[in-house]
Amino acid sequence: MDKKLSFTEAAYEILKNTNEALSSVELVDIALAKKLIKTKGKTPEATMWSVLYLEGQRKGNKARFVQVGKDKWALSEWGKETIQVEIEKYNKETQEIQLKIQKTIVGDPLNFEGLQYAPINEQGVVFLFGKLHKELGIIVEAIQTGYPDAKGRKKVKQGWQEIAIEFEYRSSNFQSHKHPIDKCDLIICWIHDWKECPIEVVELKSVVENKLNNENK
Repeated sequence: MDKKLSFTEAAYEILKNTNEALSSVELVDIALAKKLIKTKGKTPEATMWSVLYLEGQRKGNKARFVQVGKDKWALSEWGKETIQVEIEKYNKETQEIQLKIQKTIVGDPLNFEGLQYAPINEQGVVFLFGKLHKELGIIVEAIQTGYPDAKGRKKVKQGWQEIAIEFEYRSSNFQSHKHPIDKCDLIICWIHDWKECPIEVVELKSVVENKLNNENK
């Protein structure tokens, strides 16, 4: 084709022939491959998006193009039902892409008391403590959002002593969170890495490992 089309005219011709919603990048690729347009710009896909968007802004309901996604374009002449199908297809494709991108990170295999993997955060520590608190000789009286995280009692020779409990993934997190030492009696953590800690610490990792080793004997 000797005579080049404008970006909007090229997009219209392509969509009319494909009868399928396309992105700005796809429209430009097809237009260049078919020599429908000529451009010296470094980002023709951005230009394509802009002209299609501006036509919609200027002409409203009379615009030839309908945006069915962040960067997906259909023709208004296709009708509401076809456009709705394209919107649903775009949403499904977007969700599938997001699921592929989102990759979960877990701790080491554990398979202990309903916890498949080792904790990687404070929430995992709280869950695991809920499974082990009886063996640790601790009664929980309250879980709270403020500091400290919990109030309970610890078994001592004289009876049950009142204690303030703070949950941390690492015991050293207590320092980084700048908690006052005088208001906490016990740190429950997965990893104890604060050697100079002036507060009593229960490292659940050691508790679980000892328990599993005893069970395997």
